[in-house]
Amino acid sequence: MSMIRGAGVILWREREPLKLEVALVHRPKYGDWSFPKGGVEPGENPLLTAYRECIEETGYVPVLGPYLGEVSYKVAGEKKRIDYWMARADSQSHEFTPNDEVDDLSWTSVKTARHFLTYEDDRSLLSKFFKMERHLNVLIFLRHAKAVKREDWFGEDCDRPLSHKGQLQSLKLPHLNAVYGIQEVHSSDAQRCIETAAPIAANLNIALKQNSLLSEDIFEKDDNAALEYVIQILKFNSNQLVCSHNPIFREMLLAFENHRELTRQLPNLSPADSWVIHHRGAKVFSAEALPAPLVAESLELD
Repeated sequence: MSMIRGAGVILWREREPLKLEVALVHRPKYGDWSFPKGGVEPGENPLLTAYRECIEETGYVPVLGPYLGEVSYKVAGEKKRIDYWMARADSQSHEFTPNDEVDDLSWTSVKTARHFLTYEDDRSLLSKFFKMERHLNVLIFLRHAKAVKREDWFGEDCDRPLSHKGQLQSLKLPHLNAVYGIQEVHSSDAQRCIETAAPIAANLNIALKQNSLLSEDIFEKDDNAALEYVIQILKFNSNQLVCSHNPIFREMLLAFENHRELTRQLPNLSPADSWVIHHRGAKVFSAEALPAPLVAESLELD
């Protein structure tokens, strides 16, 4: 059976402290009230679908939070799966404009939303959302994109650049990471990490923070250096990204109180893969793996 993929968000805001509101949209075609969502375009990461559809249907630019789960059902004999993320309303890019797909937007309390929502699956998702922690920071551990092979490079290893495939990956990474409202980008001073992280920082219009403590060279001499670096940046109430090397990331997880659980849960990272960790200080509330952006095979030369 073929699968139709979609993605959406539960968009939330607090007009006053402890006054939580969620956004519901009305679709005239179906006569229903639901959460902002839409179909995944060919080659599109569902994360980007959720981000894009939120802006298109509500006018609000979201900061995505933890993954909430999926809702599945059948449409004309085909299975449809919608993945949802928590999303904080960061700013409004334009006024809501009614259209053929969505003709009304309503901000309501969670209690009122339960009555407005048409589908039981949406009400179940809302209950899960309400029980989860919302005021969190994100820390992304990003492995550098695909680099030139060690055996094909005759200079210093720290100067080894990205391969053609890695360069293509690095061009797509800024769009993936923009959805999390990243405020600081940290990188190993190795060339392959700088080339991976620099486009992300440039897209966010922030300075790239290079540091040798995040490099493999320093890690081989002092395996606590990168860990201590992460412990320090966790003290800041901000959303951050760290681009470094595969052998170091498991050591960095020791900065978190529940690092044993994270170590079991999170898969190994391939080039340009990420771990997205939602936390408050050293306590992790949610974590997920973010795969590398897809690169058209016809454009890969390595």
